[in-house]
Amino acid sequence: MKRFSAIYICLFFLLSIFGCATSSDVKRVEQGFDRKLASLKEDNARLLKEVAEAKKSTNALQKNQAESGADLIELRDNVQKLRGTMDELRKELAGLRAERKEKDAKINELSLRIHFLENYIGIGKKGDISESVFTDRPAVAAGSKDGIYSSAQKAFKEGRYEDSRRDFQKYLEMYPKAEYADNAQFWISESYYVDGKFEKAILEYEKLLKAYPGSDKVPAAMMKQAFSFLKIGDKSSAKLLLQQVIKDYPDTNQARMARTRLQEIR
Repeated sequence: MKRFSAIYICLFFLLSIFGCATSSDVKRVEQGFDRKLASLKEDNARLLKEVAEAKKSTNALQKNQAESGADLIELRDNVQKLRGTMDELRKELAGLRAERKEKDAKINELSLRIHFLENYIGIGKKGDISESVFTDRPAVAAGSKDGIYSSAQKAFKEGRYEDSRRDFQKYLEMYPKAEYADNAQFWISESYYVDGKFEKAILEYEKLLKAYPGSDKVPAAMMKQAFSFLKIGDKSSAKLLLQQVIKDYPDTNQARMARTRLQEIR
């Protein structure tokens, strides 16, 4: 503003010197300077307003950035919490799977025991001699075909496996073509299995498979032979036998148990 005042004074002085300026000229000059000054003031006010708005926008942006940073930190914390929760759920799921596997193993063991008892009491084959021979009713004559078989079963029931094998073997030697010859061979094999003599059990199960291929004891013999191989650590042979049971006898209890055991040893 001082600058324009100085210019105004100089012009006025020059006009006065040359005598060319009139009062109206001076007035027009003053009006021109006033308009210019007013325009400059408006420009200055507008610039100040724009600066204030820019500052306000900057402050708002900084605030938003700060809030975004806080939100990001909170989000990271939530992600960490979710990861922790997910790890806990994974551990819990692993525990449930282990528990289920243990329960499946127990169920399978119970199934095997039921199967064993079914075979033992004669359910596995119609007409097989059952526990009725151990009652107080008149027993069959000692030394007869049924008497020998009955004695062998009784010894097995009482856990006298060596005596049981001896009587079943005697039955087979005397009556190799008898109705229950295949059963006798099966129980010889079973006596070795429950006695923990798995190598011998494998050989006796094989005798049944070869000598009595049409017997209804074949699926059980193949399955128990596979279990015997598992007991001695031969998983390959066990798998082959279990797969054969499933293939040849798909709708039997032995096939269902074979599938369960295959899943456990894979």
